[in-house]
Amino acid sequence: MDIATGSFNDVSLQKTDFQATPAAERVAVLSNPRRNGVKSQGVLNEAGLKSINKGGTTQFRVHFKLPTDNDNTKDMIMFWGDNGAPEQRPGLLITYTVP
Repeated sequence: MDIATGSFNDVSLQKTDFQATPAAERVAVLSNPRRNGVKSQGVLNEAGLKSINKGGTTQFRVHFKLPTDNDNTKDMIMFWGDNGAPEQRPGLLITYTVP
């Protein structure tokens, strides 16, 4: 995943988001859900944590490690937005330790 402090271009998804320069690249690797309904998760690295906009929007850009696995079938994963059912909506869980 790549991260934008704020948004890549606009808060809504834009075609130009895919070419926009991120605040940091490869800030997390998401787990591979093996079947429908299984959540994917990742942990932000230090660059990702530093790029979080603590006073507003932070956007993430998800992409595949390889563009194809050469099996002649579509490679895709679906993420629901805030219009999905509550259990389908993406979430951000923040865990911290007080020094």
